[in-house]
Amino acid sequence: MSAFTITRRQASIVTLIVISTMISACGYKAPVYYPTQAQKDQIAAREARIKARKEAAKQKKAEEKAAAKAKEAEERAKEAAAKAQAEAEKPVFRTTN
Repeated sequence: MSAFTITRRQASIVTLIVISTMISACGYKAPVYYPTQAQKDQIAAREARIKARKEAAKQKKAEEKAAAKAKEAEERAKEAAAKAQAEAEKPVFRTTN
């Protein structure tokens, strides 16, 4: 047999093992079933709570960002005012020619 035939046979065996393993794992975690209406309602309520929490977190983050921006703008305004005051208090030296 040639090397190509052996390699092809090995590839076929590996592929067969992988496919059989994947097929045998189907439904292993839990049996497949259709949920009842009560279960669907529970799932919908849980998803609504999760969505509400995510929206609240998003809103809170936006508010914190806006507050940080406002604080930064206020600090810049204070620095500009202090700089302007320092410039106003600086003595002016004039030379005469």
